[in-house]
Amino acid sequence: RNPRDDTYFPVLNEDKAPQALNTTDDEGYLLDWKTRSVDNLFLENYYIFKREDDDGGTGIQGQKGIINTFGSFAKYNLSPFTLRGQLAYQFGEYGNEDRTGLGGYVYVDEEFKDKTFSPKASIGYMYLSGDDRGSNKMEAWNPLFSRWPQMSELYVLSIASDSNVGVLGYWTNLSMWRAELALKLTEKAKLTMWYNFLRANELVAGNAVCSGTGKNRGHLPQARFDYAFNKNVSTYCLVEYLIPGNFYKDRDEALFTRVELQLKF
Repeated sequence: RNPRDDTYFPVLNEDKAPQALNTTDDEGYLLDWKTRSVDNLFLENYYIFKREDDDGGTGIQGQKGIINTFGSFAKYNLSPFTLRGQLAYQFGEYGNEDRTGLGGYVYVDEEFKDKTFSPKASIGYMYLSGDDRGSNKMEAWNPLFSRWPQMSELYVLSIASDSNVGVLGYWTNLSMWRAELALKLTEKAKLTMWYNFLRANELVAGNAVCSGTGKNRGHLPQARFDYAFNKNVSTYCLVEYLIPGNFYKDRDEALFTRVELQLKF
């Protein structure tokens, strides 16, 4: 259970307005089952129940909601290839409306035998349904409790605007083609590169960020360089470059960089 304001621990500054910790009050339950009963196949099935309040919610989380999510994750070893994918279906209520949602991805991974750079490659596709504003129900994918930058540190900021929920990482209304290549340059250095082509599945209402007339979110190349000085000291540099499409009103390109030094004791 995750309340919008902190109610479980003492609040030191009770004379001030409470600090919002969540979009709305919510609670959830999870049933999970994993098995390796088939050779080279890992299978995970799950059911997630979530209830959302409307206090503080905006955009596509502006009404009380009940979301039931049934999903499966599978990973199959076809050496030298690995096939992995996940598919989930949502249904429930959104205020007085019905709701449905569909999300999933499929990837093919390969580790090459070249010992020079030990390359690893991956290519795949992700789909998260969007809301059809012409229908009488809510079809937008609800990311439930996921707010982490799964695909991008840069785009986790942009996705908040087109759902009008106003929170980071509300992944919804997204189609993405993704390619990845990882190279082991030396025993201490690693370079990983990604290319992403992003689209919206449904048009959204125009606002200060979104054009309201296009579905092309744009191109997003990324690169990350990791270097380990020793077992206690390591660093990395991450670069992301967004080339916006006609989904956005402003087509200015965006650059995100981060350099981090990690010390372990």
